[in-house]
Amino acid sequence: MYVPRQHYRHTAPKLPLIVNVHGNERHAERSLDCLVELADRVGAAVLAPLFPTEEAQQPRHQRWPGIETGQILLVGCSGGGQFALKFFYLHPDRLMAVSIGAPGVVTRLDDTLEWPRGTKDTETLVGEAARVADLDALRGVQGVQLVVGSLDVQDVINPGFYSWMLSKQDSASEPDRGSRADNAAAILSLPTRKAALEGLHEDLKARGICSELQIVDSVAHDAAGVLEQVTSFLARFLQR
Repeated sequence: MYVPRQHYRHTAPKLPLIVNVHGNERHAERSLDCLVELADRVGAAVLAPLFPTEEAQQPRHQRWPGIETGQILLVGCSGGGQFALKFFYLHPDRLMAVSIGAPGVVTRLDDTLEWPRGTKDTETLVGEAARVADLDALRGVQGVQLVVGSLDVQDVINPGFYSWMLSKQDSASEPDRGSRADNAAAILSLPTRKAALEGLHEDLKARGICSELQIVDSVAHDAAGVLEQVTSFLARFLQR
């Protein structure tokens, strides 16, 4: 976590909190460092959590009395973008703004598709309190940014991962082979990250949810390549 030095003893008003979620490579320190300049400039705290590779056994809670945690600004790219999108669906009341960067797999706002492809029966999977909020709550989030590079059009899934899935399919019992084959086929049909975000933008628009789609020229799948657009987006909600 980063708190600007000039605010160490500052008690009021509380600092806004930016949460930046790392991608699959789990570089939490980079997620923190890239927003330090913005935090110093506008007066905000930055939290870059490192998620465990396995499910945490016991949740830990930490209080920051000088930081506003009721509503946060959430940022995520790649795997972090998938997290940010799902958090937006499940807890829009906790968000002032959200930046969703180049998620590999987009969860559609569609209650006819099973989670995580869609939002059907989320309360059964993640608890009654975390079911997808109504559209009015999603529309109430002040800012929703969808950001991706114009060159982010490579295959979403690494070929090695697909080969691993096929090997698991071969070793599966007969009843499981059908579902594993369906999963493998679904992976091959995934759109590129750029196409997926363009589709998500249209889905949200059709439901009256305002979002800003930013396609950054000459950038591939690279969080640093879209950082300028992300920090400019966040600054609009902090410089008030």
